[in-house]
Amino acid sequence: MIIALTASVFENERSHILQVGCDDFVRKPISATELFDKLAQHLGVRYRYQDEPLSANPQQCQSPLTTSELADQLADQPQAWITQLQLAARGADDDLIWPLIDQLSPTQSALAQALTELVNDFRLDQIVHLTQAGSTMDSSPSGAGRSSGAIATRSLNDERSTS
Repeated sequence: MIIALTASVFENERSHILQVGCDDFVRKPISATELFDKLAQHLGVRYRYQDEPLSANPQQCQSPLTTSELADQLADQPQAWITQLQLAARGADDDLIWPLIDQLSPTQSALAQALTELVNDFRLDQIVHLTQAGSTMDSSPSGAGRSSGAIATRSLNDERSTS
């Protein structure tokens, strides 16, 4: 199926567009509704829309994590999980990363959101860097030797300034 997008306002353009093999056309500017209607018309699909409920959970309404907070929250995860996340990010395998993010508890929604944004923004390099920083931190039960994440923050800022 081919739907042409045109800025032309002339009706005679319609017949030309259809003659060259397009199934339909729409004029600019186009709305999302109009595009979905055309797709439904030609493909015979129906859309089901789901309203997103407003969250009553304050954890889901919080502001994004800073790099330091992200490093700290990653460091709090089990070492095996961090290693799996790092390997998946190194391999640029988001099919392995999504299930790892799904394993996070609802109380870790800020961490899940931050990781999701990094994956969606194709910033797997930052996940690799953050998980490397986390794997060099002391994983003792008391966390006494654990870094505050300042090293990861400084390194990420340095990377940004040289990019």
